[in-house]
Amino acid sequence: MEYKDKVAVVTGGAHGIGQCITEEFRKRGASVAVIDVREGDHFVGDISRKEVLEAFAEEVIGKYGKVNYIINNAKDNETISKREEGTEGDTPYLCNSVVSVYQPWKRKGHPDSEHKL
Repeated sequence: MEYKDKVAVVTGGAHGIGQCITEEFRKRGASVAVIDVREGDHFVGDISRKEVLEAFAEEVIGKYGKVNYIINNAKDNETISKREEGTEGDTPYLCNSVVSVYQPWKRKGHPDSEHKL
């Protein structure tokens, strides 16, 4: 499948599986915006922080004007650690990992912004 004229966002896209996803999108012609906590040639930030996601969304929409795909590969290590220890249920993990990543794009006019979670 080709992704010419498509824009993908990959959270945690600077290493590991996220990096492989980023590289594959690029090989197939997509523009890819990456956010990761590790330093590098991408947007550096923690997706668990609302203000970071909003700044990232502003930058991506300003540069590309749209987002076609959101690949939520990043994780919030603190929330996951608590979940694995049994101190929290799935709801905080899901909210932080899925809903929090989706919300800035919804507000910025993502083509699927009318969809409800």
